[in-house]
Amino acid sequence: MKRSAKYLLPALLLLACARAQETAPEVQAYEDSVYCFNQRSIVSAGGLYGMTDTSGTRILPLTYTSLEFLSDEVALGQRGGRWYLLTRDGETVRQGDSRRVADDWEAAYESWLQRRDSFWDVALDRYEALCHTCIALALSPDPDTKEVSEAVSQLEWLRSYLKGADSKMPAAHQARFRALAARYQQYGK
Repeated sequence: MKRSAKYLLPALLLLACARAQETAPEVQAYEDSVYCFNQRSIVSAGGLYGMTDTSGTRILPLTYTSLEFLSDEVALGQRGGRWYLLTRDGETVRQGDSRRVADDWEAAYESWLQRRDSFWDVALDRYEALCHTCIALALSPDPDTKEVSEAVSQLEWLRSYLKGADSKMPAAHQARFRALAARYQQYGK
């Protein structure tokens, strides 16, 4: 059992920490580009609008019939008869059948930020607890099957929870994740 506990922490860390590989920026010709001071540009081609960052990496595809910035952090777009309140990272804050989705957009955006941050706080708290469990298993001279099953259950809960993510992990949470991963990876060696 000691041998399996030795490899459990690295395996669980890899499963919990797996990230999608970054892709190269999409290169596309645009007819027009409107720069905003938030390092984002609204671009258009063929009567459709999208959003890129200043390096040309696509944030939103050219699928919107209209797109405008409401602030440095929020844009309003229309696609397929629906209206979308969008973040500068292309995430949907609110959507609806009328332009009224932009009504009281400041409060909607603040509420979305709070929900997003709370989601990632829970995920990282559970990740840290899972790391503690794995370290205890790795350091145990003879972990029993029940303890290993509990660690696997914690991992499965975390994986299931992360499937419900409706936003990218914010930079502050990414920094916390990297710090946790660095702290606990030493035990997997």
